[in-house]
Amino acid sequence: MELFDSLALNFNADSISVNQTEKENEFTVGFGNGADITVVRDGEGNMKVTSSHGLLAFDEQTVGFAKKTGQWKDGLTDVELAKRMSDKDFETTLVANVEKEFAKNLTVVHEIPSSDYFASKRESIYTVKNKSSKQIDGDDYQLIIPFFREHSMGDMNVDRWNETRKGKTISPNGSVTYVEYIVTEEGEYERTGPVYDGHRIELTLKGKALFNKYYEAKGDEYEKYLKEKESPAK
Repeated sequence: MELFDSLALNFNADSISVNQTEKENEFTVGFGNGADITVVRDGEGNMKVTSSHGLLAFDEQTVGFAKKTGQWKDGLTDVELAKRMSDKDFETTLVANVEKEFAKNLTVVHEIPSSDYFASKRESIYTVKNKSSKQIDGDDYQLIIPFFREHSMGDMNVDRWNETRKGKTISPNGSVTYVEYIVTEEGEYERTGPVYDGHRIELTLKGKALFNKYYEAKGDEYEKYLKEKESPAK
């Protein structure tokens, strides 16, 4: 099975070094740039490469993600490293989990201070809270509010629709408010306003973009992923 599809080896011939290892007929060939190969000479003088370091080619973004999450581990042979780097499920799983946990930081509480059902205008207040220790930018989420319009008392054919309110930047462990109104028109009866429940927060920044902006890697994410993969929760 192929674990990678490209190699990168740039070197100056004058920088090549060959050293025998502690094993008989085994040599390490260094290329002066951090890359090396280990070769073994058989009884007929033929050389066979048994391992290598630093020959794999990855783009900068892939390496950056792998290093900060522990997927990349210095000192591994290219075969060992290729096996880790070819595990594409890791990034998908981690990014999805980060997005899921991030969404939990945003909560919304709705209240209608006035209990006067027949008032011509009542405030409908939404408080969006940020439970994290980081500022959450308003461009990265939005508030979805369901509205209604009834044309008579006890109207059985109430109009319903959703309206979107752009997010507001929230300081760490802070909150912001949105005020809507329930309006009752006298004369030809009509009541319009937000529905009491059904409101929700929706992320507008998702996936890798959200991960890169808000997540601070600890460096042990890949090892935790492997443990969970080997011993999935029941």
